[in-house]
Amino acid sequence: MVEYPENVLKKLEQIANKGSTSLEDIKKKYEEFFNDDFIQQDEQFADDADRHQYCIQVFWNKYILRPPVSPKTIIPIGLTDANKSKKGNLTADMYVIDGADGKLKRIVLRGDSANLVKKVVLFHKYENVELGSFRDSTDLIADDRANFDKPIKIEAKPEQIIEKLGFQKCTIAEAGNNLSKVGSDGYVDKTDWKIIRGVIASEKQCGPDADWKWGIYTVTDNTVKDDEPEVTPDGRVIPPGFTIWSTPLMMTNPVDSQCDFIGTITKDQKDGRISMRAGCILLIHAPPPEGE
Repeated sequence: MVEYPENVLKKLEQIANKGSTSLEDIKKKYEEFFNDDFIQQDEQFADDADRHQYCIQVFWNKYILRPPVSPKTIIPIGLTDANKSKKGNLTADMYVIDGADGKLKRIVLRGDSANLVKKVVLFHKYENVELGSFRDSTDLIADDRANFDKPIKIEAKPEQIIEKLGFQKCTIAEAGNNLSKVGSDGYVDKTDWKIIRGVIASEKQCGPDADWKWGIYTVTDNTVKDDEPEVTPDGRVIPPGFTIWSTPLMMTNPVDSQCDFIGTITKDQKDGRISMRAGCILLIHAPPPEGE
């Protein structure tokens, strides 16, 4: 049981009053942090008063300085995996339909919140999700205030939901003429999604221990030329077809499946290759399991 100094309890009450987290939950999180081995075994702390001084400052920064949130109704339709950045921080993106305007939005998840992508159920509705927003962007922010525990099943099928969003469709041959928009900052608009329907020719995924979770589908349609595989100077063999990057969380469809791949189409500035980063993959036709 943590003995709260008066100034610490007052700060925790201020945090609870300003945010959407109850005092009980704030105190529970504070006690977990205060009792962590990192705090209790660090010999740089002179005593418990010194530990409290440090812990309450961390909590003040974490809860008071973070952006305000408001409840939103959303329908998640795509995501990336939780990956480690170069600095070792977890990061992930979730793509949702905003119930307020019916538009596609990106939710940015950082730190422990990045793992929310592993529990969310796509194409289900979530109500009263506490989300923040950026000042100069349509992107949203999710942290531990966002609750994804109560998915609500909706009647519309995934393909009907996607169709209503009106994303531009194109063939693989047309992909270079249908690149996703690039903003004034030089970065691609991650919500300017396109749709390419193709058949999976091959797939490759990262190892389970990789910091950056990635996967590649090579996809073909009737506009892909029947060329020989290309061998790059470094010895890589690139089969004919179109490269689609995706999260392994969505790579559940076997080779020879026909799918709608939905995401951003970009051109590599170094080698000029056109590829897609798919935020959503919908199965159209799947081959029967082997042996049937």
